[in-house]
Amino acid sequence: MIFLLYLTSVQSLITALLVFFNKKFKQEDFYLSLFFGTIFFHLLYKVALIYIYADVNLFEKLHGSFSFLYGPMLYFYMLSVFNKPIQTKQISYHCIPFFIGFIFNIIILFISIENPIFSKLIQVSDLIVIVLLIPSFLGYSMYCLKYVMSSQKENTKIFHLKINFIKVIAGVFCL
Repeated sequence: MIFLLYLTSVQSLITALLVFFNKKFKQEDFYLSLFFGTIFFHLLYKVALIYIYADVNLFEKLHGSFSFLYGPMLYFYMLSVFNKPIQTKQISYHCIPFFIGFIFNIIILFISIENPIFSKLIQVSDLIVIVLLIPSFLGYSMYCLKYVMSSQKENTKIFHLKINFIKVIAGVFCL
């Protein structure tokens, strides 16, 4: 299991760096590299959890807040593919669940480990995150799919590859 986490995190880091250091770097490449970078940091967080706390229950149930960035990163990538402007205010708004989840995880990690109600708190945290992640994944993916299907498309092969990438990621999020 740990080997799989290492392998996937290294692959996501390499992909993020390859996209980021692309010679024809564009705005959509930046958001795509952020998407893979988010995957890398999420997996790094999970590896740190298993090494620092050595608790399988904590590893399985404490999701981290990085999952809340997958939908916004796909959304920003899609907007940049269609050359739509993205404002800092818009980025901040879409990343609010990540920041709230990050603070929530820190509170759980540093306060509840020593508490006798630790397992109950982890179960409640797991339920809250799952309940919030499902609409996030579905909302962003359905919106991106709808936008891609209803928008005018360029007639270049690269553009169609980017659109297919959006469709695949959004489809996986729907599942």
